Amino acid sequence: MIIFKNVSFTYKKANKPVVQDLDGQISSNLVITGPSGSGKSTILRFINGLIPHFYEGKFTGDVIVAGKNTRKLSTCALFKLAGYIHQNADAQIFNDNIENEIIFTLENAGLPVTVIKERLRWMIEEFDLQRIANKKSHELSGGEKRILTIASALSPKPKIMLLDEPFSTLDGFYRKKLLRLLQGMSDTLIVLTEHRIDGTETFAKRYMFIQDSANRIISDDLFKVNFSDFRVREPENLRLARIAGFVEIPESEELIRKLLEIGYSPEFSPPTPTGEKVLELEEVSFSFGNKFSLKNVNVELFSGEIVVLLGPNGAGKTTVMKLMTGIRNPEKGRVIRKTRTGYVPHNPQDIFFKARVIDEIKVNMRGNEDWLDKLISLLNLENLLEKSPFLLSEGEKKRVAMAAILAIKPGILLLDEPTVGQDGETILAIEKIIKDLSKEGIAIIVSTHDLEFARRISSRWLLISNGVIKGEINPANVTRRDIELLESLHLDPGIELHIQAIKNESKG
Repeated sequence: MIIFKNVSFTYKKANKPVVQDLDGQISSNLVITGPSGSGKSTILRFINGLIPHFYEGKFTGDVIVAGKNTRKLSTCALFKLAGYIHQNADAQIFNDNIENEIIFTLENAGLPVTVIKERLRWMIEEFDLQRIANKKSHELSGGEKRILTIASALSPKPKIMLLDEPFSTLDGFYRKKLLRLLQGMSDTLIVLTEHRIDGTETFAKRYMFIQDSANRIISDDLFKVNFSDFRVREPENLRLARIAGFVEIPESEELIRKLLEIGYSPEFSPPTPTGEKVLELEEVSFSFGNKFSLKNVNVELFSGEIVVLLGPNGAGKTTVMKLMTGIRNPEKGRVIRKTRTGYVPHNPQDIFFKARVIDEIKVNMRGNEDWLDKLISLLNLENLLEKSPFLLSEGEKKRVAMAAILAIKPGILLLDEPTVGQDGETILAIEKIIKDLSKEGIAIIVSTHDLEFARRISSRWLLISNGVIKGEINPANVTRRDIELLESLHLDPGIELHIQAIKNESKG
């Protein structure tokens, strides 16, 4: 059990508490959700002792974990009690390969050699890590790094498991794997933060919704929650269940049948008007030694076009984007760019080098003050301008990186997982920015696992797996065969794409 007694915390140099007057207890699995920067990660840091032992600031109150006050326990002692998955996977990987990373955690937990060998084998099998076992840690994709940190943290089977946005970069296959694993951890108390809470009802019955530092509610009935009050995107199955008249979430087949009966039709982004060709990949190939390769990739991109790049973790999406920008050069083939290219990476911290957010945005500013003000407003950065970009939440870092790249007014914009770490309101703002930029003639490529987001911004989806373009889909014209292709690429089509496929085939 975890008990909070009038807990508040203000980070060093901050002018107000990020969490204020937190009281109550956690005795069953809990999901914490709310706006970016609202204190979700801070609550996890209370439990594992990083606050007050690591993060500087003003800490008041008491946190009791398994009967002991965290003020009196070292972080080392708490580590053996509470496993922790950091929001930024790069900040949690210490070894050069997969096996050593998992062993490192098990050794620090003080487990005997026989148990370490058994747990290592269990995690490799559970998360299908054998397919990437030959890669160095720095060669892993963002999603693969996330899988590794999850496997490493879960391997000691801690009594308490703290997960900070674990699903954010996982494809549908690994998302379902993790949900099943958490559902089966009956002897572990799970506390999880997340913006996208779809599926979490399988292991958690209680939810904490945060508005700001002092305003929170606890609910065990998601149907009674107004998600917009907390800037949280309502799960697709819950939203559609409301439309269909259910009072609890039914099985997918029953929900689809009812929605078809009432004539429900999903909405899709219309095709974007396009101009001249601004980017072309001609028979492009690339490899990391003999470990991974892109093979004969051909892509054309036109001004004003919005294209979504979809595929499983480690498929090559980020590598394709880096080739498009010139960060990497092809071993074979050609990349032809006809305008300035801007790239917002998966890890936004990779492009930061200024001490203040406002300086980070201004450093390559090519527009006027009106453009600067528009970026700050659209991305909700007003309260962050004087802060260090390195000390923000991961969602806030992503928004700052987007503003910094958009400040150069690129003709081609590449966004690598832009919705990761973002609350529902910010995702809507990002959608609007993408559509507005498209109308101004900017060509945009978005890499994502979020098909609901993809459906709202683009009518052209490129599917990639193992470095090969497997096909192209217009979601409005999707068929059951397309659904099968998406599922074979570890992507979760969602209920609305299934409905559209049935409608399209009935018309045919």
